[in-house]
Amino acid sequence: MKINAITSYTQILLPLNSRQKSVKCKCKADIGSIVLIKEEPYLVIRCNDLSLVECDGLTKVTTDSMQPSLQKDCWIGISRLKHKHLLNYGYTYLIITSNLKAILCKVFPAENDSIKLVFDNKKHAPLIIKRTAIKAVLSVECIISAKGESNMFENELFLYQKRTG
Repeated sequence: MKINAITSYTQILLPLNSRQKSVKCKCKADIGSIVLIKEEPYLVIRCNDLSLVECDGLTKVTTDSMQPSLQKDCWIGISRLKHKHLLNYGYTYLIITSNLKAILCKVFPAENDSIKLVFDNKKHAPLIIKRTAIKAVLSVECIISAKGESNMFENELFLYQKRTG
């Protein structure tokens, strides 16, 4: 299955507050950016145009921190967690911190009401953050890896948590 070229997708503003609904938009912010509207943070994502997987939308991996599992420039399907304190340790999440920094990582327990953020790329040292420093948690539902041309996807959609969890 081929996904539309990267230039022909609809952007969505996904509120980090899980009680609010997402909104389609045409903004100039990059996918994966966090924008403030009336002092409320929103994550800019790509509309989920895949009927194979249920997720809130798609975003692009912009760092090498999760290589080799998640390559830089691949797309991931993400879904907001309603209860950010209910995490499956060892699973991959996109953590949004209270200072609006997005961190793609695996989570593990830590002491003193904290969690340990671990990266597959060993060049990146693990981080420990307080649970109170977390604004939102999004689970990684699927990955779409880009092969060949950077704007087309080649038959590589699969459920991510089922593969790794």
